[in-house]
Amino acid sequence: GRARSGVKALAWALGAPHRGLCLRGGHVGRIVPLGAVLDHGGVEVRDLQGALLCAGGVVSCLLLTRPEEGSSQISGWQAARVGVMVGVLVTGCLSLAHRASADRRAALLGMSAGIVVGTVDALLKTCADIAAQSTTRLFTSWPLYVLTTLGGVSILLEQNALQAGRLPASLSAITVLEPVIGIAIGLLAFHESIHV
Repeated sequence: GRARSGVKALAWALGAPHRGLCLRGGHVGRIVPLGAVLDHGGVEVRDLQGALLCAGGVVSCLLLTRPEEGSSQISGWQAARVGVMVGVLVTGCLSLAHRASADRRAALLGMSAGIVVGTVDALLKTCADIAAQSTTRLFTSWPLYVLTTLGGVSILLEQNALQAGRLPASLSAITVLEPVIGIAIGLLAFHESIHV
């Protein structure tokens, strides 16, 4: 919750190179112990191997794509465009989840949560940059209030997703879509670039 958002905001304030992408490593450290707790057992070697592969994938992706930071601000027009796209995607997932079986419902709710959390990731950089200039300006600008609202929505969606079915269905969707949406918003709205 707040600690995770604080760490992300600190990462952006310190100049983290890309919106959702570099923050993915944080899930690796949470997923392995969470699985051990839920299974009432210890951490298995294959879980640690999987976590290391995920972390290696993130590092490789950063090294190969060489992300470059774009603008830290988003115009009203771009924000409206992103808002409409996010709204359509989340509404579609929620409407499909309404009629779905347990695991499919968990995956669709997880998808909607991942979309919203990816959007929150993108807004954190804007808020961190505004706060670095002036805390007064932060409290008088729209990104903080959209971030706060979407943060609450993301918590609600994540909790519903995690309770709707088996954990792998929801957690996989959240974990995959959060960086994809963060990267897409970074590329489209903040004019960031990656080199392949």
